[in-house]
Amino acid sequence: MQIGYKFAPNPGYINAINAVSISLITLLSAYFYKDELTLQKIIGVVGVIVGLGLMLI
Repeated sequence: MQIGYKFAPNPGYINAINAVSISLITLLSAYFYKDELTLQKIIGVVGVIVGLGLMLI
């Protein structure tokens, strides 16, 4: 991440990619630990992934 902050044109990009990694952890914990995925969590994960996709296009 430190290298990313150094070379990224906008430090917000690094924070957004970090948020997607948290979304991945949410999905993996639901799978491995049988955590409950509520509709609110699913909407949040999808929103973060779609938002990053729009930002990187």
